Amino acid sequence: GMKLCPRIGEAAARARVRRAKSLEAAKRCQSEAEAEARAAARAEAAAAIAAHRKRAARRAASEKRARRCAMRQEEELHSLAAMRREEQRCMGLRYAKSANRRVESERIRREDLTRKVLASLHAEQAARREAELRKGQELQQRCQDADFAHCKALVESRRRRHGSTPPRNSSFHLPPIDKRGLVPEELA
Repeated sequence: GMKLCPRIGEAAARARVRRAKSLEAAKRCQSEAEAEARAAARAEAAAAIAAHRKRAARRAASEKRARRCAMRQEEELHSLAAMRREEQRCMGLRYAKSANRRVESERIRREDLTRKVLASLHAEQAARREAELRKGQELQQRCQDADFAHCKALVESRRRRHGSTPPRNSSFHLPPIDKRGLVPEELA
């Protein structure tokens, strides 16, 4: 074969070494670029995860606040309902007490009225008994005295009014007597 010039062979060898070094540097650069890209992708993914976690944490905090707010509102509603029930119970008790006082007052008023009526009834009965006793004594005295001048017979007074028969001449007239056996007051 052909022998090459030592310089050409040396130059080719150097060129091969340079190419190999350049390829190696390119590979290193490429692997560094790939590593940087992977690191950037990991950093970007980590940032995305962090942002996602931050959003999730905000959402969770917001939901927690909303739950607390809803629970607070529910507690306030329960409290208001309890207050209304207590107020209605108190109003019912006040109304019942007032009704009891009115009933008691009415009962006392009726008892007083009954006592007054009974007291006046006893007084009136006593007065009537007294008047009847006086009247009876007066009539007894008239009967004993045979004083009947003030009395007129009911039959005669009717006859005179109607004018059908002339009055009888009688010196003794008995007063009319009612169902109780008493002379009516207008004739007495």
